[in-house]
Amino acid sequence: MTKYSSSEFALFRQNTNPVKIVLDEEVINNWEGTFICFGSSDSNIKTFDIESLNENNLYSFEYGANGNRCFNINGEKYSIDQNGDVGILLRLNNPYHDGYKLFVCAGIGEWGTSGAAYYLFNNWRRLHKRFGSKTNFALAIKVDINSDESSRVIREYQV
Repeated sequence: MTKYSSSEFALFRQNTNPVKIVLDEEVINNWEGTFICFGSSDSNIKTFDIESLNENNLYSFEYGANGNRCFNINGEKYSIDQNGDVGILLRLNNPYHDGYKLFVCAGIGEWGTSGAAYYLFNNWRRLHKRFGSKTNFALAIKVDINSDESSRVIREYQV
């Protein structure tokens, strides 16, 4: 995930304004900037903070009827199964600082997380054309185990 982001940003960022990769503890209570979070709220504090925002009316990370973790997007639940993992790709406008964004690339398992990150960094131009810069959106991403490159959107939700 870090590989995807750092290689993509290296094409656009100057040495004078590099992208900072930080640990969760370094950004607790910090909202100034654009954040790209890797991992679900079970493992990433900033993802938990973003999921808890009132502005996040796109998805929730919860337990399904079978007791397993799932993403709930507008009443539809998505979880890992024998056909692969599932991830979420969220983009919210940062409610505390205009012009900044909040991204979450999270999976039920590790392949969902890495697949969501792969999808973001390989499709960010297309996503920008599709949603513009103001629309908040969440994408449910299906990923084959052991194959980030198999990432595909199975559900789109925007407000």
